[in-house]
Amino acid sequence: MNHRPGSTVELVSIWFTTCILVLVTVSGPVVAQSFDWDQPTEFFRVTEAGDLQSPTLLLDAFGVAHAFWSASPDDARYALYYSFWDSPVWSSPIDVLASADGDDLYPFILQEDDGKLFVFWLTGRGIMYSSCSLDQLDNAHAWLPPELIPTSRQAWAGLGVARDPVGQWHFVYASRQLDSIRTMTCSEDLNSCAPETAVATAPTDDTWLAYPGITAAPNGDIWLWWHELDPKGTGFGHQRAVYVRSASLGRDWSAQVGLAEGYYAANFEVREGIMVRTVVGGTGTGGRYISFSYDSGESWTEARNIGAGAGEGMQAVRIAVDSTGTWHFVVEASMNFATISKFSDGTWSKPAFIASASLIESCCHTPGTTTENATIVVSDGNQLHLFFEEANRTIWTTSRQLPAPRISASGNPTVNAESRVSQALPTPEIPALSALPGGDLSVTRSVDGEIVPATTPVLLGLLPVLLLICVVIVIKRGGK
Repeated sequence: MNHRPGSTVELVSIWFTTCILVLVTVSGPVVAQSFDWDQPTEFFRVTEAGDLQSPTLLLDAFGVAHAFWSASPDDARYALYYSFWDSPVWSSPIDVLASADGDDLYPFILQEDDGKLFVFWLTGRGIMYSSCSLDQLDNAHAWLPPELIPTSRQAWAGLGVARDPVGQWHFVYASRQLDSIRTMTCSEDLNSCAPETAVATAPTDDTWLAYPGITAAPNGDIWLWWHELDPKGTGFGHQRAVYVRSASLGRDWSAQVGLAEGYYAANFEVREGIMVRTVVGGTGTGGRYISFSYDSGESWTEARNIGAGAGEGMQAVRIAVDSTGTWHFVVEASMNFATISKFSDGTWSKPAFIASASLIESCCHTPGTTTENATIVVSDGNQLHLFFEEANRTIWTTSRQLPAPRISASGNPTVNAESRVSQALPTPEIPALSALPGGDLSVTRSVDGEIVPATTPVLLGLLPVLLLICVVIVIKRGGK
């Protein structure tokens, strides 16, 4: 076959360039991980006459993951229920603490301190509390009888608890009349408390004050926040979120600062020595805004919206951190839940939904009810667990394996061998996990605003093969 002069060189050049372009396209700027959630599984259920509230997950100082929730299985006396991660399953749920007055243990706050776990909750008379050694949490007889911290006003809409650097306890609650936010400081042994103070009072009859919270910053300052509501607004519409701070362990407070105007709720907490601020919008407002402070609140990073879509509702953002230092946040969208991850290099993932919308509808959401109050925890350094409740009747759980080193817990709770079961109730039949509309269930990572597909690692593994094919083609074409 005759060729025009230079045609072989040109053809080889074209093939070589094509191969290079293919390799560059495949390689991408970063390796992203892909891992899926297990199918949601029913974990705990009450009867139609019963009620349950607010599952809470906690990782203790020894690396053990715990789950607590308040429930009345069949319109009986409320109790605090408990389970712990006994890898590879959650232990069988048991009631460990009965309500002193038969009423709901809600909201309850958990605080770990020196090998003990304290639980606090509101009653009509004040703040109740009990405690138990961390290695006896599944033994109802090991929990101390509940005791009462009286309050000067009837407490109702919200409770906050924090410890300061000298060991004092700080409490904040909203009065039953919703006309004041009140705080008190108690001794380390909780045997004595200073007189209460009203940190805020309602400026007018058209403003209610509710849902307070409190935390201690890394430098020891006490931060306290609450929400202003409009009693005439739809669903007692939120007017704004407000906070104050104290550099004197609660003896004096700063002027009030409005954090967000409109239908928003706010929260502050400390993780890994870093302050985290979240501002969440209710239905019709939306958005999940998160920012960080590395100097105890003196300055904050630019707020980032990590919302996963519409239908978010007034649901808090919960946080967990794995063994690589990756942060994981859970958000709600249209009765479904997703986690968004912030990697140690500063990049963020896209939302990773726990299941497709159709699967959630078929397994975990009864029409006309709500799925809500999702919470997360990381066990063993690399196992991310998520609990959520449905219709105040059922708790569902799911988990996913993270690409992080395993770190075994250094302590284990006491366990009765006969109670080691995989689930508290029979597992319902659930269809196989399907892809989300318009995408898949894999996690992707964003770099400078660019979304990198989770298939990148697979394609990168094919690079040597593609390169060999290109070399063979170039040699053969060049020899003709």
